[in-house]
Amino acid sequence: FIDLRMHNIEDSESYTPMYQNRFYWKDNDQKKLYLKSPGIYQVAFQIFRSGGYHSGNEDPTIFLRLYTSAYEYTNLCTGDTRGFNPEHTTNTSLYSIFSIPSIGNEHPFIQVFTKIHVNIAYSMINVIWFPFGSSYKEAD
Repeated sequence: FIDLRMHNIEDSESYTPMYQNRFYWKDNDQKKLYLKSPGIYQVAFQIFRSGGYHSGNEDPTIFLRLYTSAYEYTNLCTGDTRGFNPEHTTNTSLYSIFSIPSIGNEHPFIQVFTKIHVNIAYSMINVIWFPFGSSYKEAD
């Protein structure tokens, strides 16, 4: 699993204002973003690879996952981090909009999984929460 917050100087993070009311990081675990409010979530995660594994078929190698329990998950988005050679740089974005209708005793969480070795130079995470029943008027 990939740290969602790597604390590199080049990393970028942006969140809904007062995000602690809607989602949180648990202690020092930077691999899981826990969701604590019903609503609509928009999550974007981007990594810039400075090197890593590069061969294989056309199957996805990185997954943005929503876990509803420790072992039950849904792949929200998949991507491929491989380059043309081990030193080749790539930039991969994962993006999803999904709803959480209710929160039980066990908070759902977001995690990024990869099945190959990736050297990450920097990352970006953006999380926005929208309440159910909101209406937004378009203004030109």
